[in-house]
Amino acid sequence: MTEIERIAQVHPVVGAELIRLSEYLATYATVEPVTPGPQLKNRVMNALDRLGESPAIDLDNLPLINAYSDAEQWKRTVAPIQPPDNYRNIFGHVLRQDDEVEQLLIWVKQKIDPEAHHDERESFLILEGRCECSIGGNSFNYRRAIT
Repeated sequence: MTEIERIAQVHPVVGAELIRLSEYLATYATVEPVTPGPQLKNRVMNALDRLGESPAIDLDNLPLINAYSDAEQWKRTVAPIQPPDNYRNIFGHVLRQDDEVEQLLIWVKQKIDPEAHHDERESFLILEGRCECSIGGNSFNYRRAIT
């Protein structure tokens, strides 16, 4: 029982006044309805559309890419970061670089020459397009995950 309910029980005049106010407010809401502006409807609808989405990732505390990484979540996170219009073939933007990890966002227009990594582990997540990788003499084709 709330404090108000206790007071209304002890003082019947207060209880009667609370009932009268509740009835008045219910009547007022139907007689004088307030129509929210169109911007509120848009905000509510956008919020409802995003209910099933994972929130954007904190760029200051990036997780490592792994088998469970959500490409759409990453894409929403890095969407504000864009390459300059005039880049030639490859453009990279450093997301995180420390003693343990280097995370880059890379745009490629056409092709990257083959490169070899012998002393590091590498993982990547394709946000758009596709790529071909050779690992241990085997070729693999990857494309953006469809969710």
